[in-house]
Amino acid sequence: MIELHLTGHEPLPKQSFRYAGKGRGYTDPRIKAWQLAVHWKAKEIMQDTPPLEGDLKVYIEFTRSNRIRVDLDNLSKGVLDSMNGVVYKDDKQIIDLHLVKLFDEVPGLYVRVEEL
Repeated sequence: MIELHLTGHEPLPKQSFRYAGKGRGYTDPRIKAWQLAVHWKAKEIMQDTPPLEGDLKVYIEFTRSNRIRVDLDNLSKGVLDSMNGVVYKDDKQIIDLHLVKLFDEVPGLYVRVEEL
């Protein structure tokens, strides 16, 4: 079982791809920073362990410091993509996914990944 805790970072939803003109895409810098924070935390936890290869069960708990409405599935997309190639080879390995959104003064993220 792999567990990841990231405290003090506001979970942000991954938004739909946006065009910046001439066929180029654009991702909000805040979302890039959020995904990088999750990615580097996952690398820190995995160290030299190779990514998991089997079917996976994933539990994700988001703690937000404000009640601005965001879609829970959009919150999960950025986190799951950030762990591709680090915690698991690809997020298509996930066959059981549980998502929870909480509210507290201290924002953060908790992820638990289990190989089935």
